[in-house]
Amino acid sequence: MPSVVPRDKLVGAIAVNTIGNNLGLIIGPATAGPAIAIWGIKGAFWIQALLNLFGFFVLLKLELPASLNTERRRLREEIFGGLNFIRGHAEVRAFYVLLSGSILFMMAPWIVLGPQIAKEQAGATGSQTTFMFAMLGIGQFVTSVAILRYNHKMIQKGLWFMCGLCWGGSVQIVLGQSRSILMMSVLLFAWGMGGGFYMNLSQTLIQNNTPPQVMGRVMAVHSLLMSGLAPIGALFVGVIARRVDSAPMTFSVAGLLMLVTAFYFLLVKKNLRAMS
Repeated sequence: MPSVVPRDKLVGAIAVNTIGNNLGLIIGPATAGPAIAIWGIKGAFWIQALLNLFGFFVLLKLELPASLNTERRRLREEIFGGLNFIRGHAEVRAFYVLLSGSILFMMAPWIVLGPQIAKEQAGATGSQTTFMFAMLGIGQFVTSVAILRYNHKMIQKGLWFMCGLCWGGSVQIVLGQSRSILMMSVLLFAWGMGGGFYMNLSQTLIQNNTPPQVMGRVMAVHSLLMSGLAPIGALFVGVIARRVDSAPMTFSVAGLLMLVTAFYFLLVKKNLRAMS
């Protein structure tokens, strides 16, 4: 995104992109139930495939500037180039450690335990679950709009990011103990508001604090974490939940670990608090 958007407009551009994703989180779950009821699961997947194809043709018109890295390197060198930059910058390194913690303690538990808690704890049907999950997207949408409007006042974005994780961990502790559809819907909205800070500011902090010549490599490490660590973490969370025989307790304890981790970084990592 920094290659097509001026630096002073980067936060707003990321917020607009996140708002688009939020609309998908809102509209997708809300329409998935009726679509499956009418056309079945296969038909719903065909609709998704057609929408992805439409997006592909829209992106064909996008013109990107020439890359700053014209020399072709081996994949191993590209990956280690990004890792070396992260390791050599204390604030970026601290950010990636905290990001990894959020994937393990928040994202992974939600992937594997969220639907189970909605069904067994809150007693939600399939259509009710899609409505509750849409509340998560609405919460993120509200925060994204606020960031788009007031990002110029958010000087210490690292501080806001960590506060968002503290909020998310706190809500997750209670969310795991949801006993009704209404309670879980309200908590998912609140959790989504914290997720709005997470989604917007994680991208902003990476792209604002990484030189253009290593941007692709550092973002590749970010993508590897998101696509690799989340399913691995979900596997371990599932095993732990089965061992303790309590999905709600596992989910809440993961939220507590996230809260403790974020609060530690908030108190100790002053260089991360000052990131913009």
